[in-house]
Amino acid sequence: MHANDNESDDPLSRLVTLLARRMRTMSTADILLFEEQINIIKNGDDRSRIGLARMLVHKILHAERDRLAARDIPFTPNTYVREDYYPLEITLIRATMDKFQLSDDYKRKMTMAANDVAGAMARSKTLQYAQRHWPTMKEDQKIRALKIVQHLHQKHQTLDDFRCGSLTDLFFAHEPCIKPNGQDNPHFFLATHRSGFNRVFNNASGSRFATAMDRVGSKIDYNTHNDNYYFMRSFAAAAGAMHHEQQHVFQNALAMAFHDKMIDQHHPHYNDARVLHLLTKEECYMPGNIISLYRTQAIEDDAFAFQTAMTRRLYRPFSQGVWADDPQQCDAYKNSGCALFKKLKARIFGPRP
Repeated sequence: MHANDNESDDPLSRLVTLLARRMRTMSTADILLFEEQINIIKNGDDRSRIGLARMLVHKILHAERDRLAARDIPFTPNTYVREDYYPLEITLIRATMDKFQLSDDYKRKMTMAANDVAGAMARSKTLQYAQRHWPTMKEDQKIRALKIVQHLHQKHQTLDDFRCGSLTDLFFAHEPCIKPNGQDNPHFFLATHRSGFNRVFNNASGSRFATAMDRVGSKIDYNTHNDNYYFMRSFAAAAGAMHHEQQHVFQNALAMAFHDKMIDQHHPHYNDARVLHLLTKEECYMPGNIISLYRTQAIEDDAFAFQTAMTRRLYRPFSQGVWADDPQQCDAYKNSGCALFKKLKARIFGPRP
């Protein structure tokens, strides 16, 4: 390892190096502008940094939309930006978002939480069965299993003394990737999380009623169409996508706890909650069109890390589920109990392992 390896990993150092290489081909006005933007990253406050990041994202998307329009190519939510066309802007955004990262201790504790969630899943007979028979299960069986995955994640996901207590609506859609006319479906998704919490944080009217209504805004949409390879591919992949979205719910709950002053400045994860609250409040979210920025922003980096941690564990067979390899025991499990009673119980008490 060279002495300057750590320096080259710093986004701000890479930005200065990149700017120095390009100065000969840049106008004086552009050079002064980039120097001003670098100064905002180094010395500005959080809002000015976020404002800079949002402005640069808008600039990139607008330029890419115009570039493709000149060739009669539509720009959709599924269109990836040619990042090599915007190296300075993207490096500026990376350096900005590097100021809003979650702590190493938070990440370590999320790994520990993944162990707890995986252990709870391993004790569920329904999930033991699903892990071994996912490809042959019917759609309604898979949906029930995913509801249990969500339920156990919410129940066992903790951060020290904090637990996500918010209820989350779970919806299953059936959107194809390609429309019947052969065109791309702009509404196609694998799994998404939607939250109205930013409206709570920015409630200018001060209406308590409006704020209370906005709090009931956390939803997970999961696509059960065959085009959604997560749903069809394997139990671990399907559950992993659910864990990803449920982790966003946990992030929002932590941000809401910061908003409600339930986490004081002496809490070990006060700054983590502050970062999640700030990014949500200011609606600072890197779109999926710019794939490298999308993956490295704190909110998605955390969700992808938890998803990966869970997927790795779920590809390993649950040791408690060996009974599910016996066809007779499987049939007995599937057919035991009254189907109507099970549906009523699930409706009253919610999903249970």
